[in-house]
Amino acid sequence: MNYLSKSDFKVARECPTKLYYRKNHYPNLKQEDDFLQLLAEGGFRVGKMAQLLFPKGIEVPGGRNHEEAIAQTREYLEREDGVLYEPAIYVDGMLVRVDVLIKHGKKSN
Repeated sequence: MNYLSKSDFKVARECPTKLYYRKNHYPNLKQEDDFLQLLAEGGFRVGKMAQLLFPKGIEVPGGRNHEEAIAQTREYLEREDGVLYEPAIYVDGMLVRVDVLIKHGKKSN
């Protein structure tokens, strides 16, 4: 299963070719940079801050068990309204997990 991380998305917006090389594990000199590694490891902080901005949400369980997270997300999206933290959405062979998904009626933001 392909997984699109926040870092992957950022790279793809800059240059789709860079994403191709990244996903196919081509060597990258930036991977050697300790500061960039520290930033990547601290990415979870952004998600936690987003949860503070949108309280009373439901965190989708599953961690790296993507199938479980996808099933839970589908179940939660059946509801009329709500806020989901780390929902798992699988579309066209790609798995995406966003920090916060806000659902109003039949529409998600």
